[in-house]
Amino acid sequence: MAQKTKKFIKYFLDLAQFYLSRLKFSGSNKADVEGLRCLKDQGFLQLKKHTSPAALLKFKNDFILDYKIGVDFAPVHLHKDALDDEIRSEKFRRVTQDHSLDSLRQLTNYLKYRDPLVRWPSIIETILSEDIIDIAEAYLGAKPAITGCTFNRMFANSILPMEAQRIHSDGNSVKFLKVFAYLQDTGPDMGPTHYFAGSHKLGVRKRLADSYRIHPNYIKGLGFSEAAALTGEIGDINICDTTGFHYGAKPKTRDRDMITLNLSIHREYFSSKVHLPPKIKAVDAYWFRRMKKRGLFRYAQIV
Repeated sequence: MAQKTKKFIKYFLDLAQFYLSRLKFSGSNKADVEGLRCLKDQGFLQLKKHTSPAALLKFKNDFILDYKIGVDFAPVHLHKDALDDEIRSEKFRRVTQDHSLDSLRQLTNYLKYRDPLVRWPSIIETILSEDIIDIAEAYLGAKPAITGCTFNRMFANSILPMEAQRIHSDGNSVKFLKVFAYLQDTGPDMGPTHYFAGSHKLGVRKRLADSYRIHPNYIKGLGFSEAAALTGEIGDINICDTTGFHYGAKPKTRDRDMITLNLSIHREYFSSKVHLPPKIKAVDAYWFRRMKKRGLFRYAQIV
């Protein structure tokens, strides 16, 4: 009996510790409080001169060097308007054997590194600070985990916009943040991320129903006119709730390099199908159906 009582007490102590940990964001740091307010209101937050430009430049130089020596990059989506049937059917590894960065620029709009955290574990300490983790924890409601990382180069070329360069919302998760840094000074002509401030407050259905086929007229119909261009200098850090509408503009003058870390409090679904993401397990699917049936599909009630 005494053993059961001890287990019972330990359970409630652990539970109390968990809830107390969620109150860690006490608001003693004024910058954090203002940053959290900005993130909640606009859907994005820019932190100026927040990390080392030298560390970011090293990532950029290593990226270019690895491509030249034949490191296996992630598969790319070759643009259909720039290819003939023979090239379109080739795998990325085959294409890179015959294409320099300059020639590849005419075949696609972007190039991604495969598993960047394996290559550069120091990305985490360079991009994430305690301040950012605290803000993310307060915004998401629990201490987040890194659920993804991308390192890409957007090419300055004449090819039409593709994929993330069109207006969209991320269906990775309903509680989700992206933290990203440009690896060069990025002005309006360098392809910065554009964000429709406040669009993260819309209902889930309006944001994620058909996330990669969103027409500008649909955005205007929701009351959004222009997107804010998240320009900045190397060393700045951006935090975005990318369940809101956004897009990465095409660079016009020079290629743009960027590293992004995904922060979430549960696994990502990677699906624009709000009603039933394909990777969700059966027990979650049951609750998704019940919430949909009862009209409870709201941002704060999913998790």
